[in-house]
Amino acid sequence: MKLTIISASPRISSNSLRVAKALKRIAGSKGISDTEIVDFAYYDIPLYNQGDINPDKLTSFQQQLVNSLNGERMVVLVVPEYNWTMPAELANFIHRMGDRPFIHLFDK
Repeated sequence: MKLTIISASPRISSNSLRVAKALKRIAGSKGISDTEIVDFAYYDIPLYNQGDINPDKLTSFQQQLVNSLNGERMVVLVVPEYNWTMPAELANFIHRMGDRPFIHLFDK
């Protein structure tokens, strides 16, 4: 089984990242060796009105994110709570990855 853990906090060295690393260790102890952490501290996905994501010219963070969602993987989101809701980066990520160039990532 392949596992992607998304640390959805935009803060560097966040508690969400600490939890994600702990989950990766636990997964490894359970025999899940193909585990990847995507850290939103490096998030660079533009908002809808601030430009598009070109699938042929992805940044290193965007490429890691697309690769981690591609294929048969289990995805775990580690999400901080800000004012009783998720971070804006996570909401934007959900909207942008559901866009036409990336819809194939969820078409299973």
